[in-house]
Amino acid sequence: MEILLNEFEFVKIFVDDILIFSENLEKHLEHIRKVCERIISKGGKINFEKSHFGLKEVNYLGMFISKSGIRADIKRIEVWKEKGITSKKKLRSFLGITNWYRKFVPLMSELTSKLNKKLVKENKEFKWEEADELDKRRILKAINENTLLKHINTKENFTLSTDASEIGISGILRQESGVVGIYSKKLSGSELNYTIPEKELYAIIKSVLHFKKIIWGRKFVIETDSKDIVTLKNKNDNRLNRWMSILGEYNYNFQHIKGNENNMADALSRGEIRLIRSGEVTNWKEKWKKGERDGKGRIIIKEEDGEEFLEELHIILLHAGETKLYNSIKTYYQVEGVKKKIEKICKECKEQKHQRNNYHTGKGILFKENCNDTVSSDIVGPFPLLKGGKKVNFYGITFIDLCSRYSKVKFMTKIRGEDVILAFDVKWISEFGKPKVLYTDQGRQYISETLRKYLEKEGIELKLNTAYNPAGNGVSEKLNQTINFCCRLYEFKNLEELEEIIEIGFNSSTCRTTGYAPSEIMKGMNLLDVEDRIIKVNMEEVKERMQTAHKFNEEEENKNKKRLIEAKVNDLVYLKNEIRGKTDALNLGPFKILEVGKMGNAVKIDYGRKTEWVNLRRVINFKEGEIAVS
Repeated sequence: MEILLNEFEFVKIFVDDILIFSENLEKHLEHIRKVCERIISKGGKINFEKSHFGLKEVNYLGMFISKSGIRADIKRIEVWKEKGITSKKKLRSFLGITNWYRKFVPLMSELTSKLNKKLVKENKEFKWEEADELDKRRILKAINENTLLKHINTKENFTLSTDASEIGISGILRQESGVVGIYSKKLSGSELNYTIPEKELYAIIKSVLHFKKIIWGRKFVIETDSKDIVTLKNKNDNRLNRWMSILGEYNYNFQHIKGNENNMADALSRGEIRLIRSGEVTNWKEKWKKGERDGKGRIIIKEEDGEEFLEELHIILLHAGETKLYNSIKTYYQVEGVKKKIEKICKECKEQKHQRNNYHTGKGILFKENCNDTVSSDIVGPFPLLKGGKKVNFYGITFIDLCSRYSKVKFMTKIRGEDVILAFDVKWISEFGKPKVLYTDQGRQYISETLRKYLEKEGIELKLNTAYNPAGNGVSEKLNQTINFCCRLYEFKNLEELEEIIEIGFNSSTCRTTGYAPSEIMKGMNLLDVEDRIIKVNMEEVKERMQTAHKFNEEEENKNKKRLIEAKVNDLVYLKNEIRGKTDALNLGPFKILEVGKMGNAVKIDYGRKTEWVNLRRVINFKEGEIAVS
């Protein structure tokens, strides 16, 4: 059959199954006529009862093919949801089926790595444990959410994004319409000994070879976040020379992008070393629970286990820095040479270097003496989520207790007043009850009539900070940075799981200002404590620490105030344009001052149709005869 129809580019054949595909109905009818005539002219027969014509979607070789693209048929794998795995034979069968879905599921090699280890000959006794079942569920979930691969458009350009980590490499081939191919590989043997620049180049070579049939003979762009690729090209090394000779067969251009912009390829390459999920924290606690105790009741971690222990904790606490990691463990664990080990782990942390920014949050210190007295809320985002080959923007709605710093986040695609209410109810009120005050910025969802009426009904006071003043809510700004970091770091498809990862990491880390982890103050416990002890918090100490921090910030604020203008009622002033494009005016105005705040750091401005409180940092003196400049 293949010999009979091999000249037709619009035909695919598998044994006696013939797939005919066309751009439109007119061409499709012509293609069907040609195929039928060819088969009949050679003495062949067509079983029209089993044939289907004019379908918009067809299931072919385990794939649903439609105008939108190609996605996997998951029926074969669904039986394993309830089917138990009781032997190596059944596990081998399960992994064999999952392997077929590799081209649709990023990180499949990493997802199956732990289960693959159970098949090695050394493991003679087969035992299916709870952790194995969790891995199986993650694999099934990833397959269920498999990526829609777009059809290749020969008129569009190709872009290959690649990345490498200590244990894996990855590549994503895409066009303007979306992702057309996914590749990832777990490194093994001598590959693990390559330097990071060599792994970056190896990721490019393996990805190019994987997509050879698609990109060979076409011009394409290779995106990489490694600046060392160019220097490697000129290095005299046999292995590198072989790699470069392979690239020499292709028509490509290198394009360097910042590490924090290479989200898709990063997500594929870093894999499980970057993420410990909430279910695994319990396993982590059980792992270290058996250690001996010192005189302070802390668990003693053996010298040879110290680095592994700290590395795992470093990941649970969202790749915490040296000070935060040390302060978070010193109450519960004793580790020999802890500071040197922590310094080594943090220096070698690629995620910190790639994804952490160096911007400092605002210095506003907001503190209440009682938990659930005042809750601060903010919106962070949007973040582009790759879903079905397309990007969908979603936002994080955050809530922070201003006494304990305990935090919650809810990811949603819309951020209207009713969405804030839903997130507030689900994430906060259902667990802690109603706070007295909700403290927010002046975003339209927070000043909406819908939210105002809801808060009035529930007896919750709404307090607003001044516009475009991040220092006014430095607590939320810190959480926002953490969420930004996690969203750049993790390739997530389950937003609830991402929420839990962020909340565990943030609430279990010791806060430098209070001296306690948020969960210790809010709940009297810390997830990192394997004993699950009730923790007595010295609130007088917390209060003193907050007052000291507040005093320091006030001194810094007073220094800054000397640089601010002296505002008076009826003065005309400019405002710095905080949200502007490249061609927009730098300053807006002039506007009249209607009122000066009691603290002297904010003024009420008359915009003509509305009035608004703004921070004095945005205010610029207006002199008669001046105009706003761009």
